[in-house]
Amino acid sequence: MQPETTQAYRPIGALRVISVCPSGALAMGTLCAVLELSRATLIDLLGRTPIVLPVPPGKDARRLRGFLMTMGLRVADCDPRLTDRFDLCIQPKAEAALEPLVSVLHPVLDPVFPMTDTALRDGLAAPDGLVLPLLSASAAEVLVRRLRRVRQVSVMQSRSSDAVCDVFAPMGQHSGLTSHLRLLGYSEDPLTGALAAGLDRHVAGHLARRFPQVRVIDRAFQRFDVMLTRVNGRVGTDIADFLTGRTGLGRNHFDLVSPAMPLRLETGLLREVALRFRHDYASIGLPTFVRLSHPVTAV
Repeated sequence: MQPETTQAYRPIGALRVISVCPSGALAMGTLCAVLELSRATLIDLLGRTPIVLPVPPGKDARRLRGFLMTMGLRVADCDPRLTDRFDLCIQPKAEAALEPLVSVLHPVLDPVFPMTDTALRDGLAAPDGLVLPLLSASAAEVLVRRLRRVRQVSVMQSRSSDAVCDVFAPMGQHSGLTSHLRLLGYSEDPLTGALAAGLDRHVAGHLARRFPQVRVIDRAFQRFDVMLTRVNGRVGTDIADFLTGRTGLGRNHFDLVSPAMPLRLETGLLREVALRFRHDYASIGLPTFVRLSHPVTAV
């Protein structure tokens, strides 16, 4: 038997649960029986995701993963080919000019991850930046070290097996996609505008192949702007001073803010940070929404 075949079927003793969708709570009794855990223990564990669940003796980890996912749990891929693999994301900073950046990055990436200038340029222009998938730990370390010297880019990495993705698409290009997502059990995320949230790597790859107009973005690589939709009532001095401090704009601009003409308050935030800012703004009476810093546009 070849070494890789032996590795592919080695026993897996635990599964990493990344997140739980609402339907997971409805199947708690079944999950307790299958995982051989008490209800209290399972509720406690799932309330602290991401967590590691032990695979009960005699159960096959891959079949168990498939079952857990049908029950509403998002479980990291147990494919051994993803073990110790990393996805790297390179995002240009706002002031970076694309063409000079391609010239700077090409000699940095080429020894580790060769690509054409066209592929490099297209990747840097994508909503989530240039993603280099399935790098070994050593290759990812080398690239991160080299790229940190390039001041025009931000560099992020995500463990390949733990990737949690959301689906975004240009306005007017949802034909067939929404119904297909419903069949798969996914629904829109009203907080971020994603058409589907919490996909694992396999489902994400399936959607990207079937619907090339969509962008499936790892949450680790998502960046959002926080947009003000209106100011309720008369703009008081305190609110005006606060908004001027955040935006650098004069008071006369704030009366013009509307859902059709929102005002950017924050930019380039991680998903969790953007949602926290949105909550903070709501607490002082400022309604906002979040949107991708680099929106998905029609191809």
